[in-house]
Amino acid sequence: MIASILFLSNSEQKLNLQNNKKIGLGKYLIHSNHTYWAFMSGLAYNYEEYSTETDVRKTWEGFFGSELNIYDIGARGRVSFTPFLDLLLVWNKGISYGLFNNNAQGILVGLSLLVSAMLWIWLCRSHRPVTAAALGLVIGGALGNALDRLIRGAVADFFQLHWGNWTWYVFNLADVAIVAGVALLLYESFRERNGAAGLGNA
Repeated sequence: MIASILFLSNSEQKLNLQNNKKIGLGKYLIHSNHTYWAFMSGLAYNYEEYSTETDVRKTWEGFFGSELNIYDIGARGRVSFTPFLDLLLVWNKGISYGLFNNNAQGILVGLSLLVSAMLWIWLCRSHRPVTAAALGLVIGGALGNALDRLIRGAVADFFQLHWGNWTWYVFNLADVAIVAGVALLLYESFRERNGAAGLGNA
């Protein structure tokens, strides 16, 4: 069982009081001395008072989350997580999925920052929710990997998909965000193109 109560006040946001009460249930799928993986879900009640508003905001929200903790993964080597997913810590000095592995960290960080800045300009000018979400995913993934390079000199990759004799590159959550963002941009582009073609035929 999960239960928590949170109190918050913020003068910059004109927030006099925020009270969040959360209750729910959780379940451990894996629980050992080295690894635990849990899922949780439930309901949360929010109470908010703002100095700029006379009405009090009261809302109910549902929440769902997952927590994974693996201790000393670097020393343990390959960890079989599911029949198709292994956890394996690899320090990647190249780009996503281990491609172009080299020691030019400064160039890769600069390139990531440049691309992120260009995408940020596009994001600020976009009025499409799907495009904004896609750009946010790509920017977040690129900056996450760039931060790894600045702090550790390489990107920490730790997921590896496999099925039978087939295996994929080791990757991380930032790579997943980048791929998901690019996929959404392609989807939005095809949808816009099909919509324009439909108007032309009409």
